[in-house]
Amino acid sequence: MFKITKQTKFLLLGVSIISGLSFLIAYIYYDGKNKAEDPRIVHAKYFFQQYENLIKENNFDEALSVLDSIDAILRIVPCYRTSYEPGIVLNNRGSVYLKMALNNTTDSLERTLFLSLAKKNIDSGIAVYTLWLNQNGELSENELLNNEKPCFPIND
Repeated sequence: MFKITKQTKFLLLGVSIISGLSFLIAYIYYDGKNKAEDPRIVHAKYFFQQYENLIKENNFDEALSVLDSIDAILRIVPCYRTSYEPGIVLNNRGSVYLKMALNNTTDSLERTLFLSLAKKNIDSGIAVYTLWLNQNGELSENELLNNEKPCFPIND
C-alpha cells in the first residue's frame, strides 16, 4: 500500500497552491482582456447607457441628442464607420421617433412626420446591416479577423 509521507503532503500542498495561484492570475488577466473596451469608442458606450436611461424616462429629445453624439463618434473612427454599429444608432433613432409618434402627440400631421422619420431611420439601419452582412456574412472567422487586424492593432 502507498504511504503518504510528510514530504509528499508538503509537495502536494505546494503544487496545489502554485496551480491555484496560476489559475487565479490567468482568470484575472484574461477576464480583464475580455472586458476591455476599444478606447476609441468608450464615450459612445457611455452614451448608449445614457440613451437607455433617457428612453426609460421618456426624454426623447435628449435621447436623440445622445444618439447624434454616438453617431458622430462612430463615424470618425475608421473601422466603425463601415461596421454595423451605425445601423444600431439608426435603428434606435427610428425607435425614438416611433415612441414619439405613439406617445407624444395627438396632432395627426406631427404623428405622420414622426412615423415617416421612424421609417426612414429604421430602413437606413436595415440597409447598414444588410451591407455589412453582404460584405462579411460568408467570411470565415479567420477572414473576419484578418479584415479587422488593421482596425485593432495588438498594442492598441
